[in-house]
Amino acid sequence: EIGQRGAKSGRADEYYLLVVLYQIPKSVEHAAQTLYILHFLHKDQSYNLCRDILAENSLEDFEKPFKLTKFVHPIFKGYLRQVIIRRLFEILYWNGKGVDQHEQGNFDAAIRFYDKAISIDTRAVDTDPRHYKIWLNKSNALFDIGDREGALAAIRKAIDLDPKSAKVWNSVGFLYYHKHEYHQALDALEKASEIDSKLAGVWGNKGAVFCGLHQYDRAIQNLEKAIKLDPRLVE
Repeated sequence: EIGQRGAKSGRADEYYLLVVLYQIPKSVEHAAQTLYILHFLHKDQSYNLCRDILAENSLEDFEKPFKLTKFVHPIFKGYLRQVIIRRLFEILYWNGKGVDQHEQGNFDAAIRFYDKAISIDTRAVDTDPRHYKIWLNKSNALFDIGDREGALAAIRKAIDLDPKSAKVWNSVGFLYYHKHEYHQALDALEKASEIDSKLAGVWGNKGAVFCGLHQYDRAIQNLEKAIKLDPRLVE
């Protein structure tokens, strides 16, 4: 009723946001019914509303209303999936373009593509663990252009999304090493090695940190372990 009244008055944005904010925690079914109305009245706005609902509920939870009520037409479920999948592939596409440019040494172009990926759906990229690699990639590119503070800010986003990624913690340690903050670097690298003890780069970075701390015996031990795990490091 709120959605219909808002649409007729030309103020659908305000009304559907109210429904999402107040009804999602209480009734996914009510929100789904409102979505169905607005799907036909304001199709171009449907994605944002779908995203808000999915931020609070899993897709499986969201699908329940379609099985419980005759009011919601099954066609909307298909539309919802299409929108979510399309946006996900847009994000992955621009991230891939960034990786390609990064590998070619075009760091500024890479950053622009990573930012494009983020702009597709800032909320999703900020909250969906699947997107931690975008922030990791952006952090590496920012480091390559000399923006170490920006690199740290980006890598912190990656940590928030996936605190169990050894590659992320390895990058954190690498960044702190280059800031000469060796103890913070070592803390991050210890976390990385606890998560994945076979990641050669972690041991190589540990060796570099111990060199910075003038603990050369430990530096050699870690560097030898890195080379044993990946002999290509000496090439």
